[in-house]
Amino acid sequence: MTNDRLMLMPEISKYTRRPESTLRYLRHKGGPDAPPLWRQGRRLVAWQSEIDAWLDRLKAADPKASE
Repeated sequence: MTNDRLMLMPEISKYTRRPESTLRYLRHKGGPDAPPLWRQGRRLVAWQSEIDAWLDRLKAADPKASE
């Protein structure tokens, strides 16, 4: 993780183009669609590489996604 960076919720929301409320709900719901968010104090954060891997998994799970 040499070039990895820690992202805060507003950055994650902007990066994924999903509302913060949706990301929080998916985290609360859990399961394979849940984003890899974790608490650092009172903030929800994630490593950018984990967000990228999560988006790749979502794409791979979509049978109509084009390569």
